[in-house]
Amino acid sequence: ETSAIIGGAVLSAALFRGSSGGLPPWAIEGIPDLFSSICTACKESDLTFDVILLISMDIQLDPSGTAESFGFIAPGKRLAGRYFEKLNDITRRQFIACAQNAAGQNSADGWRRFKSAVKQLCGGKKKDSGYDLKPAIMSWDCTRI
Repeated sequence: ETSAIIGGAVLSAALFRGSSGGLPPWAIEGIPDLFSSICTACKESDLTFDVILLISMDIQLDPSGTAESFGFIAPGKRLAGRYFEKLNDITRRQFIACAQNAAGQNSADGWRRFKSAVKQLCGGKKKDSGYDLKPAIMSWDCTRI
């Protein structure tokens, strides 16, 4: 069970990092569904989803410096991203309470509110991110020259 919790925490940390600016804004729309799926997978224990989220906020590369950097993540830095480096306890408790509320409701409205909490936790709306266009259906008909 411990390895499953750690795996869920790493996945959640990746979702937080993506929400912190690693993904375009239109991709964040699917984040509530992904967290809802993690919550559904944790249904055998109400605390498991909370524990996964709490661990994902703190999980970091080995701070002793024996590990190399992983991509842009330096040893001792949190996998979830820079916005998680200085989270205070009040913010953590409020976020976990929102997650518990979304999990308890298990409705589209509850998970939408959770998405807002994730966005707020991850630095808010990303303006001037360079991601201006949403993907659109295109016609790939090509003519020969």
